[in-house]
Amino acid sequence: AEGGPQQARFNQPHGLASDSSGVLYVADSYNHRVRKIVKGVTSTLAGSSIGYVDKTKTQAKFKYPRGLALSSQGTLYVADYSNHLVRTIDTKSGKVATLAGVPGKYSWVDGPVATATLHNPTGVAVGTDGVVFVVERAYHLIRKIEKGVVTTVAGNQVPGKIVNGKGRYASSFNQPRGLIVLPDKSLLVADSYNHALRRVWMDGSSTTVVGFDKPSGSNYGFNDGQGGAVRMYYPSGLLRDPTTGAVYVADTNNHRIRKLDLALTSCAALRGVSKANAGKSCKAIKPVAKYDSPGKYWVDTDGAGSLPAFRTECDMKTDKGGWTRVHSNIDEASVTQLRGKKGKLMLKCSDTGTEHVISPPTALKWSWSDKKQL
Repeated sequence: AEGGPQQARFNQPHGLASDSSGVLYVADSYNHRVRKIVKGVTSTLAGSSIGYVDKTKTQAKFKYPRGLALSSQGTLYVADYSNHLVRTIDTKSGKVATLAGVPGKYSWVDGPVATATLHNPTGVAVGTDGVVFVVERAYHLIRKIEKGVVTTVAGNQVPGKIVNGKGRYASSFNQPRGLIVLPDKSLLVADSYNHALRRVWMDGSSTTVVGFDKPSGSNYGFNDGQGGAVRMYYPSGLLRDPTTGAVYVADTNNHRIRKLDLALTSCAALRGVSKANAGKSCKAIKPVAKYDSPGKYWVDTDGAGSLPAFRTECDMKTDKGGWTRVHSNIDEASVTQLRGKKGKLMLKCSDTGTEHVISPPTALKWSWSDKKQL
């Protein structure tokens, strides 16, 4: 039913999106429609009965639409769950088109959008550059749609406990349901059946932002806090406030809305800065390179002495070497240039486009024989 707040009716609504004027879009999943709410009045933007039809407004058909994402150009992206497609709706004309996938066919095939296949796309997100990302619940994958081609960003089709790895097939997820694009173009993913939020980079590497990622022990429940101390219970929807950078999480089986502070516009983006350092410029913080495991060093930005929860892209050099692109988790290959050299380790990190040069307070000497800082 259409109409005002008391007249409108929905049937298992899922995804939401809104524009700068306050228009709200709703994936009315079991009514197979995408609805629009303007000043409290609900109408159907596109869709009618169950099926698959690319036409305009109510001539179009969906099959249990789920996630929604709205681009700055006014294109609404729809995760058409049971058609195994990503569809688009022109919000001005109501015209519906298929962006990627083969109607009714599900499998894991990358390639041109007309032949690539998806399986139960649940969440969809779009970056400021127009690149579209999709999470697939059934195949536990994160996919990318760019320039007419579908590729796999991360995942390996095998559900299970959290595995954070390097390379697009190294990380494992378990029925991911929601995602958003962050300002540094990484992704935040609601790894629903692992009860965690994961960060994913375009090289396929991932890390756990909050949630329990140990091989044993209870990984679900309810607990506020930081990192591994946080417990969630089937998190699904994600929304980022572009003004504050705060992320809101639909913690489904806890029946709560949670707030996550990623501090993406401050130095906290450079690996979980402590409260004591919050608000300081990056140059005011003196990170220390520390040994973590054989062949691996990292940068402690707050002196807490624990492995950082977050990561950003950095360039690294000594005062005698050139810049090398690394993450702030520095591996053996990226520090080859430091062998036998003395000098300050410097990082030039970028968060939301701002460059910072930070260095330890003392010169460092690296020994590759015993794998520890001297």
